[in-house]
Amino acid sequence: MGTFVDLTGRTVGYWAVLARGENSGSVTRWLCRCVCGTERLVRAGHLASGASTNCGCIRPPKKHGQAAGKKFSKKYRTWRSMMARCTNPNHKNAGIYYGLMCQDWLEFTNFDKDVPDPPSEEYTIDRIENEKGYEHGNVRWVLMAEQHRNQRNCRWIEFDGKRQLLTDWAKELCISDSTLHARIKKWGINKALSR
Repeated sequence: MGTFVDLTGRTVGYWAVLARGENSGSVTRWLCRCVCGTERLVRAGHLASGASTNCGCIRPPKKHGQAAGKKFSKKYRTWRSMMARCTNPNHKNAGIYYGLMCQDWLEFTNFDKDVPDPPSEEYTIDRIENEKGYEHGNVRWVLMAEQHRNQRNCRWIEFDGKRQLLTDWAKELCISDSTLHARIKKWGINKALSR
């Protein structure tokens, strides 16, 4: 049996979760209020999966960035992925991203208007400042290699007036990242980077 997650007080899409509702058989339901004021019992599974984000008063624009007969656009697929991790408290990455989507971008039309199209399919969306959320002025399209450089777990090292990632120092010294990491741990930064 799964662990019970209390959704009271959380927001999922346009739903505000008010309280646990009466079960329908073995199905857990939550009493939710939509931004339009409509209150309804919503299945927990539909909230968790993102299948229900409002009472039906807010309809996504037709095609959602999808040209007739073609697959969804890169921008739309990126927005859907952002929505999933930022509005679904049960998403595998909710601990990092839940609540980081600005209110305006809960609708694709606003996101589409504010964010330019990516240069190509290889680009991903990146927050410029990790301390801020997905919001106007804090996102950009970058290649995956650049996005990895902007992660919190990257190790930046300053030595001799120069600041760069441990991986860049390792390339400069023609050694592996793990070798440089071991040398820094054993001898300290100054001795490990001195040639």
